Amino acid sequence: MRWLVFTAVVGLSLAARAQDLDPAKAAQIEHDQQKEYDKIDEKHGNKAPNEMSSDERRDIIRERAEAEQKVFDKQGVDRRDYTRYNNTLGRDGLAAKKAASEKLAQKDEAEKKAKEAQKNDPNAPRDPKDIPIQRGFSDQNPVTLEEKKAGAGGIVVEHGLPPEAEADQAAAAAGNGPAESTSEKRPEEKKGKRPKH
Repeated sequence: MRWLVFTAVVGLSLAARAQDLDPAKAAQIEHDQQKEYDKIDEKHGNKAPNEMSSDERRDIIRERAEAEQKVFDKQGVDRRDYTRYNNTLGRDGLAAKKAASEKLAQKDEAEKKAKEAQKNDPNAPRDPKDIPIQRGFSDQNPVTLEEKKAGAGGIVVEHGLPPEAEADQAAAAAGNGPAESTSEKRPEEKKGKRPKH
């Protein structure tokens, strides 16, 4: 009797977990797994299995298993439940799963086109990850500022000294000290005594 109750409880709990799955979620899991597999293949140079050493194949198999488990954990699904659900799908379930997979593929394609359009459009707002951050500058990596034409209503930057400082510069060059136009005069130093530092 206890065995029958235990079997019924386990069966109901497995059925409850399998009910969490639907064709859309199963399609999402497969889609996420395929994305992870593509990243792993790209990391290893998209080589065919016969072009790899046995160590490389072993690494790829291990990385794929870890990526698969990561996707299952992200979706909150047990691997056995997922496999059991896929094995019990009927024609309608498979058709719904295929339709959901096609929607995900179309969504990815639309995102890819949007990124391409944004990449080609210089005025489009950029993703903060795509903005290069430059630390310091040198001859190989110069810093240039945007320049506006003076007639365009922008700020005009004057080069050189302001007019009140030109008189001081001229007097200093002549050796007379600061010109009389300055508001402050230097106090005369007493001879024979050195200032204490």
